[in-house]
Amino acid sequence: MFQFVNKLKNHGFEEITYWVLKRDVPKAYSLDWSDTAGWIYAFATSDSLKDIGMTTNLLRSRLDSYSCGKRHYVCQRIKQHLEDDRKLIIYGTRRGGSAGYELEKEELELINKLHPVWNTHVIH
Repeated sequence: MFQFVNKLKNHGFEEITYWVLKRDVPKAYSLDWSDTAGWIYAFATSDSLKDIGMTTNLLRSRLDSYSCGKRHYVCQRIKQHLEDDRKLIIYGTRRGGSAGYELEKEELELINKLHPVWNTHVIH
């Protein structure tokens, strides 16, 4: 197991599902988890942590926003990985009851600690 996976698990993350292409659009393979508002999530291949994000809403809604192109640059990266036949796993940790600023703070701390390659917009 890669070190970043252990670090994610130490912060309460679990593997939720993974991305697939459905009609050429990135979609979560399964929506089979107990969803609540308030998540920190991560996308990773077998050897690299790609992205860390947060949502005060349901995780299903956030993942769907990547499918609809509302988060175009990440959607394109997800799609490229899938077209290159690289599995992209979705990890998450529930933070129900946390305020948005608390989620943003935790997200930034994790980005600065774990350095996911797609979070280039964040100053380390």
